[in-house]
Amino acid sequence: MDNINSKIISNGHIQSISIPTWWHKIRYEYVMDYILKNKIKKIADIGCGNLNLITRLREKDLVAIGFDNNTFSLNNYGIKHINLYQDFRLEEKFECIVALDVIEHLPDDQKFIKSCYENLAEGQFIILTAPAHNFYFSKWDEVLGHHRRYNKKAIRKILEQNGFIIQKSFYFFSFLSLPVFFRKLFSRNAIEDDSFPKFSKISDFFLYILARCEKLFILMGRDIFFGTSIFVVAYKKNILSKPSTTV
Repeated sequence: MDNINSKIISNGHIQSISIPTWWHKIRYEYVMDYILKNKIKKIADIGCGNLNLITRLREKDLVAIGFDNNTFSLNNYGIKHINLYQDFRLEEKFECIVALDVIEHLPDDQKFIKSCYENLAEGQFIILTAPAHNFYFSKWDEVLGHHRRYNKKAIRKILEQNGFIIQKSFYFFSFLSLPVFFRKLFSRNAIEDDSFPKFSKISDFFLYILARCEKLFILMGRDIFFGTSIFVVAYKKNILSKPSTTV
């Protein structure tokens, strides 16, 4: 879930309310690439947080509706309420459900995936991102409210148990593996600050370029066996059709 940390916009329009870092931008690019490639027109962004993804989707003239249980975004940006900790039913039908870094925050991830499945028709799909690999789990995860991290096997199991078929999954942010591992080693004491790390403009630009290079590698069909995040697309089985395999 993305943190909301900016002032209210007074013109009444839903806009991005925080400036995304390189880390956020790359996640949004993976999602946007997939949605545009598959010509998806109506998207539900569950756990939409700071609205950056919704803003990007709407700039492409797509219908994007945000759902969250964050009081700030609900009261001030017209985001629809959803209780992420219980079974939920969306009032509208969507071609795709997007949940970026949501399931790791939920005590019962099975219940969430089941609800997503029940809110999709056959052939429609879900896009997930989540922190990767439990051996990276640290005090930092605990402060952020993470219950777990995921590898491909674990996320495949939970999706398939709830009726989804994995269409694509891959790790990314591989270049963060060592920093995250060392953070685990040296963060055994309590961490109180849950804010996202701040980057200078130069470091943010450098890391974005590095992440774009990794993205090109992935788009070439090369598999990365490690990384600090995982990207997954799964669809509700339809024997007639399924989404494109291209990111």
